[in-house]
Amino acid sequence: MTTLTITHVRYPADLLDVYPGQDAPQGAFIALDLWRGRMCAATDSEIGNAVPMDVWHGIVRRYSIGPILADAVNAMMDTITAHAQTVLDHAEIVWDGNNNIGRLHLRDCADRWRCECPAVAAEREIEREINSLDPVYDGIHWSDAADWLWEIKAELTGRLRAGTDTATLAGELDGDGTRDDLPVLIHLDRYLESLYAEIAVEVQS
Repeated sequence: MTTLTITHVRYPADLLDVYPGQDAPQGAFIALDLWRGRMCAATDSEIGNAVPMDVWHGIVRRYSIGPILADAVNAMMDTITAHAQTVLDHAEIVWDGNNNIGRLHLRDCADRWRCECPAVAAEREIEREINSLDPVYDGIHWSDAADWLWEIKAELTGRLRAGTDTATLAGELDGDGTRDDLPVLIHLDRYLESLYAEIAVEVQS
């Protein structure tokens, strides 16, 4: 029997991940690894619908959560611990002739659409609990840097002209995402670098 281990999220906005060229965060999820018995939360490393093979074959179970604050997702993982352990206790990893796959249904399950196999029932409870997360209350607050900082653009440009470096400004401006007035500012470095580039053009002209 595999005993469940949980890896908690460390920083408030760890589950907010916006790739260069993208305007919205990557999907986030709680993952349950049937092989290793580990549950964690992470963001999708793929753009689009691609998934790793262990997810495709059901060995790693994923439950979508969106960009949720660390405290909320950590509390959720603690809440679903018993259900996750039930999944580990009753799921199997079997060879289907081509690949190892994760199987939740019991071998003698007669009706896979309305079954009460323990692992299937536990996974339904996991999904029910996760659906109780409130994206407004529990979600990470974020904004595009150019939109959020538009009203103080002149002030920021002045500070850059005076010699303040972009890293210092970024540290002052970026929030931790825990409140709507402290949003994580996506593309912040790019925005500050664009202001710096505008100053350089002015100097050259």
